[in-house]
Amino acid sequence: MENLKDTMEKVKNPFNIYVLWHPDYKDGNKYAEIIYEQFSRGINDYAGENIGLPVYFVTDINFDFAHAIEESEYTAVVVFVDSKVLVNNEWKATLSALSRLVEGNTKVKIYPIAISDGAFNVSGLAKINFIRQKKDDVVRNLKEKIAINSAHFCFELAHEFSRLLFDRNRVSEIENKSIAPALKIFISHAKKDGKEYAEKFNGYISTNTALDRFIDVFDIPRGEDFEENINRNIAESALLIIYTDEYCSREWCQHEVLFAKRNNRPIILVDAIEKGELRRFPYMANVKTIRASSLLEKEEMHSIIYQLLLETLRVRYQKIYLEILSSCVGISQEKILTLPYPPELYTLLSNGCINVEKLILYPEPPINKH
Repeated sequence: MENLKDTMEKVKNPFNIYVLWHPDYKDGNKYAEIIYEQFSRGINDYAGENIGLPVYFVTDINFDFAHAIEESEYTAVVVFVDSKVLVNNEWKATLSALSRLVEGNTKVKIYPIAISDGAFNVSGLAKINFIRQKKDDVVRNLKEKIAINSAHFCFELAHEFSRLLFDRNRVSEIENKSIAPALKIFISHAKKDGKEYAEKFNGYISTNTALDRFIDVFDIPRGEDFEENINRNIAESALLIIYTDEYCSREWCQHEVLFAKRNNRPIILVDAIEKGELRRFPYMANVKTIRASSLLEKEEMHSIIYQLLLETLRVRYQKIYLEILSSCVGISQEKILTLPYPPELYTLLSNGCINVEKLILYPEPPINKH
């Protein structure tokens, strides 16, 4: 047991998040706590179902980021740049040194958040695309302002963290730099009664977010192989299921669900059932479900997409984490199967686990009180 304990202490974390702010910035701790609650777990919720990402608070200018980066496979540094930073030469020099430290490392990213207008002029951070505060013409009290900004910051960070963890870099034709593409959402729906919902999501995503999206009615060119396009896009996407009365009766909808599960893709089911269905497709269970209203307002779509981003993060992080743990205790990767959800008959069959002995690893299920 002691040897196992020593081994576990040497495990390299898949992903660490550091939230950095000047100790005199009074709202820094409020924002940091919200980021912790969203990406790690609730402050007092020790058995919750949050993602469980390690989040660390940093206000010490002498913090050793070089050592911290070595402790994880991927590292994100979220920096709140306020007026206290702008008038402190030592802090500006530290941020410049940090930007030089991570330059060229595709597994380490700095995400500066502009609190003050002059934040964009800090040497080293000036060439990084900042996350900005939410534009709001209504004068609000401090509590409301922090809540609105926090929701905006966390949405943007969830997208950026997902891009970082998937590490799918491409070369920019303009600057010849390696940059991560936007996360893609595949909108799965039955055309008979789900088209209106799908078009609303499609419009909202393209207009209000930096996310990519795929919807077969718009994105498959005439004359192209339908199944090949569907499969290729699901294999690189998070699946957003618009679950209406007709969904389970449609062969292609069933195909999309099964292909996504076979490829261990992140899935969110948006329950838009109105009257009912004759029979539920059995593989619609075992995924996170969110109830949708018939109106599907912008705020509701925003919340659903955010939950899909968090699910994408959870699926990717847990896969990397389970693979690292198994490797540390000497289990060959060929002998394990990591799943984003508890195993079910289809996922076992499709991964060849019936005739081949494999160790199946998946995130721990919620604890039943009985």
